[in-house]
Amino acid sequence: PNNITGHKESAYAYKRLGNSELEKAHFAMMVKIITSVFKYGDGSRSMPYILNNFFEGLSIYEAKFQCLPKKTRLILTAEKKLIAGYDCFHIMRFADLNHWLPSLKEGDYKIEE
Repeated sequence: PNNITGHKESAYAYKRLGNSELEKAHFAMMVKIITSVFKYGDGSRSMPYILNNFFEGLSIYEAKFQCLPKKTRLILTAEKKLIAGYDCFHIMRFADLNHWLPSLKEGDYKIEE
């Protein structure tokens, strides 16, 4: 229910199927979720976006800057917080993905010192 990419892809699918009612409903839900993400974070390291998963960062980045990041990475900070980094045209933004850390193993992310 709160997956940005899921709603975006559903909206596109319903558009292709000619169902404008469901297209608009999924697009509106995507906009609501993105608005709430921007309300609680600015993508900086001190106030990263709070996202469900790494791929949501791509959708957020596309919505905010109209480009897809050319460089992405998972970073374990010196404070042992897992963040995702997204870079496009040297505009770097971050997302808090600490809830993913138990599912990953060393080597899945870059460790900062």
